[in-house]
Amino acid sequence: MKTNNQQFELHLIGQLLPKDYTYAIGDSRVILHGIKDKKFIEQVSSECNIALGSFALERKNMKEACTLKVREYLNFGLPVYSGHVDVFPSEFKFYKVGLPSITEILKYAEQCENTTKLEVLNESANYIDKAYLVRNLYNDLEKLKSC
Repeated sequence: MKTNNQQFELHLIGQLLPKDYTYAIGDSRVILHGIKDKKFIEQVSSECNIALGSFALERKNMKEACTLKVREYLNFGLPVYSGHVDVFPSEFKFYKVGLPSITEILKYAEQCENTTKLEVLNESANYIDKAYLVRNLYNDLEKLKSC
């Protein structure tokens, strides 16, 4: 972000490492909210174009994850840019894996700018809707039972 001059708003909810906090308070494009509840996150999300998933999973010796926050963002109708692989196929356009580069994040936001929240929600349903997932699990188990 230090070398990027583009204008944007980055809303950060939660705690930051001290070095990240020091940088964030000095950048007027970053809005720090601290730790907030789901209702507040949903309210802020309604004003955003994309959401950020988890980055730096390697700190926990992880390469893949299936995080709740990604499902919540998709349920809010937000495309997600993340640093880790999830269950979504590569052709699913509303979940992008990439480096934590503000330039790349902003490019993805630009690609998604004409997308409605309803479109994101509808196309995400197969991956996040419990009824759909349970129905698929049941069908798969039925197939195994008949083998």
